[in-house]
This record gives sequence, structure tokens and C-alpha cells, in this order.
Amino acid sequence: MKAQDLKKSILQYAMEGKLVAQDPTDEPASELLKCIKAEKERLIKEGKIKKEKPLPPITRDEIPYELPQGWVWARLKDIAYNHGQKTPQSTFCYIDIGSINNKQQRLNKNENIVLKENAPSRARKIVKYGDILYATVRPYLHNMCIVDKEFRYEPIASTGFAVLHCYTHIFNKWLFYYLLAPIFDNYANSKDNAKGMAYPAINDDKLYKAIIPLPPLAEQKRIVEKLEEILPLVEEYGKNEEILSEMNQKLPKQIRQSILQYAVQGKLVEQNPQDEPASELLKRIKAEKEQLIKAGKIKKEKPLPPITQDEVPYELPQGWVWTRLGDFCSLNPRNIADDDINAGFIPMSHLKDGYNNEHSFEIKKWKDIKKGFTHFKNGDIVIAKITPCFQNRKSAIIKNLPNNIGAGTTELHVIREDTNILIKKYLLLIFKTELFIKNGIKNFTGTAGQQRIGKDYIANYLIPLPPLAEQMRIVAKVDELMKYADKLVKISSNIIKIRESKDTEINSKNNKVDITKAINKRAILNAKIIEKFNNNNIFSAISDEKLIFITEKVLELPLEGKYKKAAAGPLDKNARNEVKKIFKELNWFNVIEGDSGQKEQYIPLDKLYEYNDLYNKCFSNKSQEIDRVLNLFTGQNLSKAEPVATLYAVWNNLLIDNKECSDETIIKGFYVWSNRKARYNKNDLLDLLVWMRYHNLIPEGKGEKITV
Repeated sequence: MKAQDLKKSILQYAMEGKLVAQDPTDEPASELLKCIKAEKERLIKEGKIKKEKPLPPITRDEIPYELPQGWVWARLKDIAYNHGQKTPQSTFCYIDIGSINNKQQRLNKNENIVLKENAPSRARKIVKYGDILYATVRPYLHNMCIVDKEFRYEPIASTGFAVLHCYTHIFNKWLFYYLLAPIFDNYANSKDNAKGMAYPAINDDKLYKAIIPLPPLAEQKRIVEKLEEILPLVEEYGKNEEILSEMNQKLPKQIRQSILQYAVQGKLVEQNPQDEPASELLKRIKAEKEQLIKAGKIKKEKPLPPITQDEVPYELPQGWVWTRLGDFCSLNPRNIADDDINAGFIPMSHLKDGYNNEHSFEIKKWKDIKKGFTHFKNGDIVIAKITPCFQNRKSAIIKNLPNNIGAGTTELHVIREDTNILIKKYLLLIFKTELFIKNGIKNFTGTAGQQRIGKDYIANYLIPLPPLAEQMRIVAKVDELMKYADKLVKISSNIIKIRESKDTEINSKNNKVDITKAINKRAILNAKIIEKFNNNNIFSAISDEKLIFITEKVLELPLEGKYKKAAAGPLDKNARNEVKKIFKELNWFNVIEGDSGQKEQYIPLDKLYEYNDLYNKCFSNKSQEIDRVLNLFTGQNLSKAEPVATLYAVWNNLLIDNKECSDETIIKGFYVWSNRKARYNKNDLLDLLVWMRYHNLIPEGKGEKITV
């Protein structure tokens, strides 16, 4: 069971009298109501509260379950009252919805001090220590707290709150937990009680008519004591649940990083004193290289600077040496071959990322790819030099090319160990290490989104070189351990699938949503987007569609969009229609199609609050990244959604086709997309491309090409 579901169950048990034992010696709740009635009459006589019409008696139809001995059903108005309203006459502390942390249901530490002349029109509710503040607007957000602090100035609350002051014989903490419990939460958020479209709210009349399962005062305190013992454990369980989910994602990656780091530090396999030391190995490589230079097969390079002690990151085992990569390898060599022979062509999309050593290629004539592309041959090591491909570890040893040669994307560095003495798999695993990646990032050049590692970084990189025999043992051990890491990935995936299937099973029992289906995930994300942007005057069906596309593609979300060209940009029309049906079925939104010239409208329905839990289940590991992307389009920036989505789609299409991706070619493709695009100014589009790179909204040539 999820932590949030567990918390709800515990609170509901508490309100049904099942959390603590009843004590027959407790004064029954019926006597409390008599005491409260006397207190109420006294307060009316003293002029502290007004006499109001009596509430209707509780009917049998209203009672949801039987109560334990000593409990009674009452209405909220029977056990709490408010202090009324006033216009601030001096400087005051203003409590509005934003003053409450709705995750912890506590007041924020900072006080919002307001001069009387600057008082908002909603600053009217009188508040006292111990009162419960309950936000009546969108009650499913649980913006509520107990006022548990003294203020520097008189506190005044927004009229968006109900201020509940308990009568003497009611424990305020017990009432607070009641307001959090499903019995009240379902009542406050029901279609009959929470009125309004964009901002459903429960009015005071409905609020105070809510029925309360009232226990004896002594039992109220025992319930609170037990809840304050249990709920922190549930919260801790929730944190561990998040950590477990994060570990399921990160653990295999961390293990792989550790394997590689141990390998290149000489800690993975034992050293053998009988091995030829690496210093002798370097002498052999140097002699072989001089022969190749003399034979004109390779060029003589300028000597690299000697290695200083400050550069050395860690101590090496006996028999190992530090050397610069450029001392024994050629960088970015060129091929010479007949024009008409077949060769392998590798765009960036054909080079796998991660800890793999895999690539694929297309067969093309050498004459078609020899100019304007990077050259390589079988046995060369290629490393992506541009962000984010570099960080994603797009690197591999080239193999199986026709006629031994190939070419590919210009965003590669090529490393050729000319003597073929060293174990190339050992060199490749160095280029997969966290140290190599982090140091590379520190040495990036270029503007944001177009940053690269230069040739000098590669040439001067320090290689921890072991004896040749140990290189072989290291590679064999790494291969063995990586298989275990792969098993961990599968186990991790299975854990996630099992948890998701359990969630699905629980949800299906409650007639909720199967969150393993891509279309339902799309609907949940779409609900998040609509709720976030619905009050923006320029939000429309088009900006909604484009935000879905951008978020899915940039963050590689598993929404399985099948996008086609539409005048306004990429569109998955079938998925959009399915999402509208889901909104209607789940009572989340009523989608009103716009007439000619009118915007489509999204009217929130009474079950919209349910999407929050589903969103957390689906996107807990991506929620921060989703927020980052969506926050780029708030306010007037929402107008960027259409051109950005189209630019992204054009750019990605060019990458898939292995075509030039200059700003000019991207913008040309943008204008060709549809006649609608003519309204965008070229300079504005150039600025948008800079903006996209700065915010890392950069395609990688992944997925299917978007066509008509």
C-alpha cells in the first residue's frame, strides 16, 4: 500500500473508532454536546457569537456507518464557531492560501506583514491561537493548519478560509485530523458541495452541515496521541518508498560507475608481478609508432607536455603508468579509399548510449559520405563530443564496416590506436568512467546547448595504463560484472512493474485508472498541464497539444505519441481524442469545443482532484524535470509553445535524415512546415533557437520522423 493510501486508511479508522480502545468510564459524547450547548448560550449572551437558526436534525440516510458506544453524530456547527470578520485598522499579519505548506499542513515561518492601507479586500477573517484554518477553495489541496504561533501583529486571514474555533469540550487537534480524513474529504470535494468550475469551493452553509462522528473528549485525546505516534512512521515509510523508487532507478547506474572506477584504479583484479610492466609496453608502442611514421602510414605529431604531479588524480598499482592518450593514439584521422566501394555510415542516432559498446550503420557509397563527415575504420573508438550525447556516454569501438571504412556525424572524436597492441575495450571503458565525463564537462567550450569537448581534452587526457595481460583480465572481469548489473536492471524493472501492477490492481478495484497504459499516462500529464495553464488567457488547444509534445519528447516520457504534421505543429490527433474521452469518463474535465474563432474550453469537474495521486504514481521520478520544462512556458512565454514544438520537430527530422542542422536549415524547414508559419519573424525564430539551446530543449534524432 502506498504511504498516502495508508495515511488515509489510518485516519478513517480513527474516525470510525477503530484506532484506540473505548473506555466505558469516559464521559459520553452526548454529555459533551450538553456542555457545548450551555457554553454556546453563554457566548451568545456575552455578545461573542451570534444566535443562528438551528441546523436540521441528522437523518438516517446521512449516517455512513455505526458508531462505537459513547460516540454520537453531530454537525460541524455543533462543535466549532468562528470569530467573524473585520476590516484591518492597523498593520497586521496577513494569512492567505500561500501562507500554508499543504504538504505538512503547517503555517510557514515567514510572516506576511501588511500596512492597513495596503490590505487586500479578502483580508477579513479574525484569527486566534489554536484556531483551525481550512481553505474552502479547491479543498482537495488540503491547504489547512492549526494556528500554533503568536504573531508580531494581529493575524487576519483571507476569506478563502473557514476559521474554526472549537468549543471548550472539543480537542482542536482531533477536529483537525477529522478534516483530513476521507469521511470529510469526500464530503467537501463532492459534486454536490464543491461548486464552481475552475476553482471549486465549498460554502460555509455546506461546510457547517458536515456530520461529525464525535467521540468522548478523553478518547479524542487518545486518538490524537495514537495518530501522532503512527503518522510520523507513515511519513518515514513514504520517504523510504521514494528512496526505494529512486534506488531502483539509480542503483544499477551507480554500480556500473563503481565497476569502471575500480577497474581503472587497479582494484578490480589482482596484479601479477610476472606481467610485463606498462612502461615496457609503452616502449614497444613507441618503437612501433616510429616505424609507422617512417613508412609514411601515420603523421608525426607535436610532443605533448610531460605529466605533472598536480594532474595525477590517484595512485596507481605497481607495474602501471600514467600516459597521455595522444602519446600512443592518433585523433580524427582521414580515410583514403575508392569512390565506388561500399562503406558504413553512422549518424548519431545509430550510436547507442550508456555503458554499451554498440552501434549500427547504413551502407552507402564512399563518394557520397567522404566529404563533410567524420572518418573512421574498424577498430577505431568513437566518442560523441557534443552535449548531451557526451554525458550520455555515446561511445563505441567501430566494427563490421564494409570494406573496413566508414564515416558519420561530425559530432564525434575518433581515436585510433595505430599499433593495435593495446586492448581497445580497456580504453573504451576509460571513456565511460564518471571521471572522464565530469572532467569533460568542465572543459566544455561553446554556447549553452551547443557545448563540446575539444580535441585537446582527448589528446591530453591521462590514461591509467596497466600491463597488457592485466588489461585483458580487467576487460574480462568488467564484462562479467556488467552482466550482473544488467540483471539488477531487470530486477529493478520487475520491482517497478510489480509495484505498478499492484497499484493497478488496487485502482481497478476502486474503478480507477490503469496507469500502465500510455494513453492514461498522457491523460494524467495533460490534466496537470491544463490545471497549470487554464487561467492563462492565451492557453488554447494548440498550446496544450504542443506542451504535451515538447514534454514527451524532451524528457523521453513513455506516452507513445504518434505525431503527424498539422498546420500548427506536431499533433497526435487520435491520442488527443482518446484523452478527451478519458477526461469525460473520469469526471476530470468537460471539454467544450470552440466554435469558429473561439478557444476550446476545459471546465474542471468534481473528480479532478483524483489526478494528483495518479500523477505522483506515474511521474514521481520525472516530476521535477516536468516542472522545469512547463515552467519555461508560464505567463506570456506560453506563446512560444507552438513555434518551439515545430522547431523541435523540424530539427529532429533533420537529425533523423542525417542532414545539416544549422539555424538556417531549421528555420527553412519551419517555414516549409505550413503556410501558418509565415506569421513568425525570422529574427524571433533565431532568438527562439538560442532560447531552446540555453534551456536544453535539444532533439537527438530519436523516434520516428514526423510527416503528413
